[in-house]
Amino acid sequence: METLNRIFIVDDDALVRNALAREINRLKYGTSTEEFGSPIDALLALDSEHESVRIIFSDHLMPDMDGLEFLRIVGERYPHIVSILMTGNIADQPASASPPVGVFKLLSKPWNHEELSNSLNEADALSATRRAK
Repeated sequence: METLNRIFIVDDDALVRNALAREINRLKYGTSTEEFGSPIDALLALDSEHESVRIIFSDHLMPDMDGLEFLRIVGERYPHIVSILMTGNIADQPASASPPVGVFKLLSKPWNHEELSNSLNEADALSATRRAK
C-alpha cells in the first residue's frame, strides 16, 4: 500500500539528499522520502505519483533546471504539493525577503534541526489544507 505522506528531495548533490532524508527520518515524521538527482527525473515520477506526495524539497542551483523553475512547474501542475527551496545563498537575501512565488519556504543549507522540523510541520499543515479544498 502506497503512503499518502511522501516527501521528494531533489538535489544534484547526493550527500545533501542523503543527509536531508536521514534528518527527516530521524524526526520520525511518519513519511517516506524519495530522492532525485535531477528535477527532470522528479517531474517524471510526479506524473504518476503526485497524489501521494505532500512536500518537495528542492535545491536552488542544479545543472538541468534551476529549483525555481522546477517548483514553478510543480506548483502549476500539482497545487496540493508544498514546495521548500533549499539554498546555500540565503545570506544574500534581505531579512525581510519573502520566498519566491510558488515557494512556501526558503531553507538554508546547511539547515539546523529546529528549522527543518518547523518547516516540515508548517508545510504538512498547509498541504493538508490544500488537499481538503
